[in-house]
Order: sequence, then structure tokens, then C-alpha cells
Amino acid sequence: VYGDDRQCPPLTLIACPLENIPIQKDTFNCGVYIIYYAFTIMDSSKFSLEFDPNIHRENLKTYLLENSEDMTNICLYCNCHSDKHRCHQEDECVEWVSCSVCCRWIAINCIL
Repeated sequence: VYGDDRQCPPLTLIACPLENIPIQKDTFNCGVYIIYYAFTIMDSSKFSLEFDPNIHRENLKTYLLENSEDMTNICLYCNCHSDKHRCHQEDECVEWVSCSVCCRWIAINCIL
């Protein structure tokens, strides 16, 4: 039962035609496995039973950091570049604060 007392429809298992698919053995790496499955199928390559989600997670992190836009001068609150923030007439400049968790910057006038 879910939602407004609705029942889930009956499901039928479908046999997977793929072989040697690594199986998730925990409750927290599902996203890493799904990404691995998707890339493996899209590349028409073979699955590896030697798949290690921790190593794959590190590889994903490295790939994303190396191929993502530099966020140094992007406001965490509004996603605008620092050049887009305008000073109010009475202000001399826009003040910024740094997030203590991710170390990204937020323009004060975005949160006031």
C-alpha cells in the first residue's frame, strides 16, 4: 500500500539476457551501480564481476571535477557569476560569505 491507500500493480519478473552482472551487496551504492550499468550497456561492453563501487565512485568524482565548469566565482545561492552581482548605490561593494561545508561563496545581497 502506498500513497492514498493505493495498491501496487502486480509485477512480473523478466529474465535478464546479460551475463556476469555485478550485484549490489549493500543499501547505499545503488546510484553507482546504475551509472555503471548504463555506461556499460551504452558502450556495448561487457560487465565485470570485479566491479568495485568505491573505485568507480572515485573515478566518477575525478571525471566530474575535471569536466565540470569552474564554480569558484558562481554564487551558491543564485548560480550567477560574480560579475552579475551589482552593488546597491549606498554600498561600496558586494560582500560574500563562504559556506563552511562546501567552501563555495554566497553573495550577501542574495540572502538578505
